[in-house]
Amino acid sequence: MIHALNWVANHVVRWTGVEPKDEVVSTFTAEQVQSIVEHSQAEGVLSDDQGLLSGAIEFSDLTAGEVMVPVEDLVVVVEGCTPAEIERLVAKTGYSRFPVSAPSGDLVGYLHLKDVLYAEGADRDEPVPSWRIRALAVAGPEDEVEEALRAMQRSGAHLARVDVPGQDAAGGVVFLEDILEELVGEVRDAMQRGLPTRR
Repeated sequence: MIHALNWVANHVVRWTGVEPKDEVVSTFTAEQVQSIVEHSQAEGVLSDDQGLLSGAIEFSDLTAGEVMVPVEDLVVVVEGCTPAEIERLVAKTGYSRFPVSAPSGDLVGYLHLKDVLYAEGADRDEPVPSWRIRALAVAGPEDEVEEALRAMQRSGAHLARVDVPGQDAAGGVVFLEDILEELVGEVRDAMQRGLPTRR
C-alpha cells in the first residue's frame, strides 16, 4: 500500500514538472546546515535570536567531558546520610539532587529531594535506605553529549557519572540540565529563586 501511494505521489509530482527526490539523497551534513543557517542570517531571511538553531547544530560537537561538573565541584553526600541532612543541604545550596559517594569516595548513585520526603519524626535522623539511592548512568569523557543523553534515557537517570580511563574514581558528573542548556540555553526553574537545582 505504501509503495503504491509513493508511486502515485511521485507520478503526480512529475506531472507538475517537479522531479521528486529521495529523502536519503537530499539530506545535509551538520556543516552544510550550519553554513545555510549562517548565510540565511547574514541575508536577514532567518532570525535565531535565542540561538536554538545554532545550539542544535553545535550540540553534536560537544563531549560528556566538556559539559561535566568535575567531582571536586560537586556537593556530594555520603552513604548513610539522613533525610534531615539532605533537607539542610537543600536549604543551604538550593540544589535538588546530590551525588552519593561510598566511604571510599566512589560515586554510587544520587538522591533527589523527593526521595527523602517519606521521613517523618524520628525517621528524619535515620540513614536513608540504600534502595532509595538512584543509579547513575555511565558515560566516557569522549562520548558525545547525545550518547550521554541516550544513556540517561535508557536508565531513567538525570545524572551520568563520567568515568575517566585509567582512573578508579569518576572524573565528574553530567547533569541532564547541563545537556539541555547546551541545546536551548539556560534552564530556569520557577522554584529556583536564583539558585541552581542540580549539584
